[in-house]
Amino acid sequence: MKKDYADLAKKILQYVGGKDNITFVMHCATRLRFTLKDIDKADTKSIKELKGVIDVIIKNGQYQVCIGPDVIDVFHELNQLGTFTKQENDNSKEKKKIVDKFFEVISGIFTPIVPILMAAGMVGAVLTVLNLIGILPDTSPTYYVWNLIKEAGFYFLPIYVAYTASQKLGANPFLSMLLGGILLHPQLNNFEALGLEQLNFFGIAIKNVTYSSTILPIILSVWLLSYVEKFFNKICPQVIRAFSVPMLSTMIVVPIMLIVIGPAGAYLADYLSEFVQYLGDNLGFLAVGIIAALTPIMIATGTHSFAFPVIVTTLAMNGSEALIVPAMLAENIAMAGAAFAVGMQSKNKDVKAEANAATISALLGISEPAMYGINLPRKTPFYATIVASGIGGILAGLLGVKYYAIASASLVGLPANIGDGSIMGVVYAGVVIVVSFISAFVLTKVLSKKDETIEPEIKNAIKEDNKKIEIKAPCNGAIVKLTEVDDSTFASEAMGKGIAMLPEEGILYSPVKGIVKTIFPTKHAIGLLSDDGAEIMIHVGIDTVQLEGKYFTTYVKPDQRIKIGDELLEFDIEEIKKLEYDIVTPIIITNSQEYLEVLECDKDQVKRGETMITLL
Repeated sequence: MKKDYADLAKKILQYVGGKDNITFVMHCATRLRFTLKDIDKADTKSIKELKGVIDVIIKNGQYQVCIGPDVIDVFHELNQLGTFTKQENDNSKEKKKIVDKFFEVISGIFTPIVPILMAAGMVGAVLTVLNLIGILPDTSPTYYVWNLIKEAGFYFLPIYVAYTASQKLGANPFLSMLLGGILLHPQLNNFEALGLEQLNFFGIAIKNVTYSSTILPIILSVWLLSYVEKFFNKICPQVIRAFSVPMLSTMIVVPIMLIVIGPAGAYLADYLSEFVQYLGDNLGFLAVGIIAALTPIMIATGTHSFAFPVIVTTLAMNGSEALIVPAMLAENIAMAGAAFAVGMQSKNKDVKAEANAATISALLGISEPAMYGINLPRKTPFYATIVASGIGGILAGLLGVKYYAIASASLVGLPANIGDGSIMGVVYAGVVIVVSFISAFVLTKVLSKKDETIEPEIKNAIKEDNKKIEIKAPCNGAIVKLTEVDDSTFASEAMGKGIAMLPEEGILYSPVKGIVKTIFPTKHAIGLLSDDGAEIMIHVGIDTVQLEGKYFTTYVKPDQRIKIGDELLEFDIEEIKKLEYDIVTPIIITNSQEYLEVLECDKDQVKRGETMITLL
């Protein structure tokens, strides 16, 4: 009798605490390995009693359900009930735009390994400084030991990328790392020592390519592995699946990787890097300026992820990068300058505090709070940032600013500008920082309307001591904790404290009496200011800015007076869901730092008009 894996998966999901209690799940040869938000919510006794479950083991923070050789079938059915892994749900691949999918995958692959590259890059920069000032000669054993951090960080890049790529592409992470290890194996390029004139596979020549520090070959190889694994998982009997799938998958993928994918990927990466170099050589300083001016727009729309592999490849090939990172430096600092101008111009102490915090963050390389919290909602500072970024980028190109290591494009990354036996790179980068900041500051001050950053009707509103301010629910829906929203900008509370909702209807009503502060150009978000002084931002969905206003209709305009229950905006919730955008809607108190407490309601579900947030 055929086993009912779907029913077993459904019951396991129920007894581990439901979808909301699962952070991540993977499987090994015999077990489902859950990372649960709260292990105490799991009904271990009931799971153990399920037919098909051998045992439950709680170890090293993992909740492990032992199934046996049928685990892969249960895992497959579990993923039909929701997306619990870091990899993409197969069904989404057909519906998501190819370009959106590409950028999402690239971001998911490289974000986790940034600490490795930061460590390698910054240690290399520090060693360069210590060597230049004569404290630590490059012949010193101490230098040699520390330099291993830099060398290993880049040399073994294919192995690091193999693991993160497997998480996004759905391949076995350890088989993926094995592929990376094969690309780096010393005998691959030292076959002469084995007495071989030419390395070949059944007579097909294998080109002699160096894969250290490469990225694209391993990503393409892991992508192939994900499909080959799925194929063999389907056709191999369960009795032999544990060893046959890894064996057959690697026997098929490795030759294809070495004969076709590896050389093609390496050459493509080289050509891409050479193209970037070509832009720099032929457009000169204008290339840096153009990229810098486009960077705020790319970051706002989430299309900037392509840059990272190009930066890494260029650094690995040339030892320096003089196009993309200098452009990002200009953008980060310009974003800080514009935010600082908003804070200086505003007479609202809440805006000042928020703008000053965002300025510091951008100067240190994290520009999202300045962009989303300050500049973009007010439009003019964002436009000023674009122009100032272009100015700073052109200057960076003229001065020949280069980065000799992976580092933050900010004040803290200045040591990475030291190279070629000179510290003048730091001076040139410093000039770009000053000019970008001042340009954005001046442009924002000049172009902004008087008191644009404050609200004239209620700018003198003063909150009474101990007065409770209630924020009503803008629609019917389920409550979601802000820290659980799948977007770091909101979940980190960088923009302010608040709550999130899963709307049941496609229309939002005003949660307060006050005025409309801002409406985003793409209509997916709206800023309000209550008569009590609370600043509220309602952001419909995650990444819905990419819809560019499609499916959104607004019923109010900036500076319009509103009362509780007035219609604000409408959105086609079903069409947005069909495109697989997360419809979770954060409601942020952007001046939450002014309040002693931001209290969320303790309900799982709220109706429109019910108190959702209380400010003390």
